[in-house]
Amino acid sequence: MAAVKQMLKTDSEAEPATLRCRIYARVFVWNPLFAGHGDASEYELWCRKFGCAIPAIEFRPRLEV
Repeated sequence: MAAVKQMLKTDSEAEPATLRCRIYARVFVWNPLFAGHGDASEYELWCRKFGCAIPAIEFRPRLEV
């Protein structure tokens, strides 16, 4: 997981900052397959680092009805 996070931090294709934060939130906060590899507090650190002001809840996947 550390390698995936590092790639996400440095990949120039993951711009703007909101895209990096969206990917992080979708994978490490909301995806049950990766539970325990990230959380809301680490997400907040990413937001500060990359200048994203969108809360993780905004990136929560919605259930299709």
